[in-house]
Amino acid sequence: MSKGTKPIIWCFWPWSGMWSMGKGAGTSICYRSLEAMLDAGYEVHLFAKNDGLSRREESCEGIHIHRFNVPMGELIHSLQNFIGKVKPFRIINITVLQILYYLLYTSAEMQLGIREGKKRQPSLIYAFSTYDVLSVFLLSRRFNVPNITRLFGIWEGQLILKSPSQTIFKWQTALAFLIPSTYLIITDDGTQGDKVAQKFAVSAGRLRFWRNGVDINACSLDSNPELLLNKLGIPQSTKIVLTASRLDTWKRLDRVIGAVPYVASEIENVLFVILGDGNEKGNLEKLAHSLGVEKSVRFTGIIPNKTVPEFMKAADIFVSTNDLSNVSNGLLEAMSCGKCIVTLDTGDTKKLIQNNITGKLVPTGEEEKIVKGLADAIVNVLKDDKLRAKLGENARKYAEENFYSWEERMNMELELVEEARKERKRG
Repeated sequence: MSKGTKPIIWCFWPWSGMWSMGKGAGTSICYRSLEAMLDAGYEVHLFAKNDGLSRREESCEGIHIHRFNVPMGELIHSLQNFIGKVKPFRIINITVLQILYYLLYTSAEMQLGIREGKKRQPSLIYAFSTYDVLSVFLLSRRFNVPNITRLFGIWEGQLILKSPSQTIFKWQTALAFLIPSTYLIITDDGTQGDKVAQKFAVSAGRLRFWRNGVDINACSLDSNPELLLNKLGIPQSTKIVLTASRLDTWKRLDRVIGAVPYVASEIENVLFVILGDGNEKGNLEKLAHSLGVEKSVRFTGIIPNKTVPEFMKAADIFVSTNDLSNVSNGLLEAMSCGKCIVTLDTGDTKKLIQNNITGKLVPTGEEEKIVKGLADAIVNVLKDDKLRAKLGENARKYAEENFYSWEERMNMELELVEEARKERKRG
């Protein structure tokens, strides 16, 4: 990039904020991408729907934020919530209302893009979700610039792979693969996005299948976990089982709480610390109360990302029980911190966690067997200090040898941006 120039990048996504759980907390890949573009000398514009949330983020330094309203958006969502409860009418929710919202969303997004493009045209346009691929493609053609589609895992991927007939009901995901883009970036989060890309015949030259970065040195910095335990009022002798995620249904933290009674009966002074917040928090608290284990479970609420490594260092083991895949940012961070991992064998989780080598891998199956297997694995490593240390050391070694740092990961993306711009110029 020549000195003194500032090529413009437009980024489109459907979320109200740049962080999934408020500024500085939750998923950070979106913000890291924007920050890396700014640092590289691009002028960054963010296009996002206006739902009245995250207004403080309107003033993010260096990022030009443009909001648009989706006509009838609230009405359509209300109808979806109502109709979704009535089984015979769910097909209406899946098809008619979803398509209607998608078209209105695309139209509103495009209108805003066209208005802004008349002022100064972009050099490249990014779609950060399946919602935005159509508008980004059409805008890229209008302004004759390259476009990149960036997907954070493929949540419906395993369903599409197992039952191709379901593709019609997952049409929005299918569009992300079928609508042309200069490059398609898919997060390697264990949801098998590479296999879905193969199903839709995405060329190897266009596909980039990359894992998120981690701060590999975060847990190597000088710190004293005892200070955190004292601050939280947790005795030093306590065995800490840690989870870290948004509290959503598909994260299946009910399995973790379901394992608490058995673990607590086998291990003295054990505490399950659940980092994060979300819609499921109330239900999980009720479940802990109904099982009589509320004293063995600590909900922390939202924790800033910079604080998470402190909890990792204080923990004895890290647990993840997601339905689709367990290759989450939390698991990557836990491995980087040398924690003993106990997780479920879902998606491509086994690529990172090999049973009794880099962690404990619990088989899936009937729910009762999953919970019992989870509890047995937790008890096993909590009772065996040498095994726990060995699994943690192996996890750390794997992370050091295989994980990207955030700087490396963002540089990969920036290099791809430059390559896309060069290809358009050559074309």
